[in-house]
Amino acid sequence: MQTNASNNIVMKEVESSQIHSIGHDPEKNILAVRFKNKGGAPSSLYQYSNFHADEFEQFASAESIGSHFHKHIKPLPELYPYERITIVTEETLRALQRLDACDLPEGDRALLAPAFAALHGASVIALPDELISRVRELAEQFLSVE
Repeated sequence: MQTNASNNIVMKEVESSQIHSIGHDPEKNILAVRFKNKGGAPSSLYQYSNFHADEFEQFASAESIGSHFHKHIKPLPELYPYERITIVTEETLRALQRLDACDLPEGDRALLAPAFAALHGASVIALPDELISRVRELAEQFLSVE
């Protein structure tokens, strides 16, 4: 059993060729699914909204976790909106800290506002890939000269 740092959802490893582990937050109705890479190691983490406890019970107890996912969850993004969760690395965290002190364009500062708030103690549920990608781009642009 592992804990997913985003939302503190307890993850349970499952028997599946494609899915490493699953977890659920019944208060927020969030399903977490960590997939396996081609070598079978844990890889990408996705969170699906609007996923209720009874649906999670059906998913977790399915004869085939992977088949259930591909038949009842993946084809319904309008019912279960999802996002890929990126784990923030130490390098990205240091870049964020340094970017917070930079004179960034207003649009970038607004985009990064949740990340900057997290640096100063606010809780953040998840940082989308788009935000992490922009941190990396801005770090190259504003911090590469140091």
